[in-house]
Amino acid sequence: MNGEKLLHIDDKLTLRLEKSSVVAENLVVSTLNVDGQVDTLVDGREVEKDIYHDKSQMAAVSVTEQDGAVEVSGALSHTLRIAPLPLMGRSEDGRIANDN
Repeated sequence: MNGEKLLHIDDKLTLRLEKSSVVAENLVVSTLNVDGQVDTLVDGREVEKDIYHDKSQMAAVSVTEQDGAVEVSGALSHTLRIAPLPLMGRSEDGRIANDN
């Protein structure tokens, strides 16, 4: 698959993920603190490197691979969310626990 990932969530949901792209190469992120507004320049390529989407499922997720495991967080559909539960450890087959 050209830049795509196939992500099997359960028997009812499999996502065909395509690479997502941010609008700009550089982004300005503005935050407010007690001293006022702070603007930070962020590399858009770094932000988008792990971001994927599935248009048909209305899914947008971050997918990272580490130590032979895949970690997924984000929206699986307009009603389902997924996030890793790192304190739960891994299952017998090495999967990271997820809250979905």
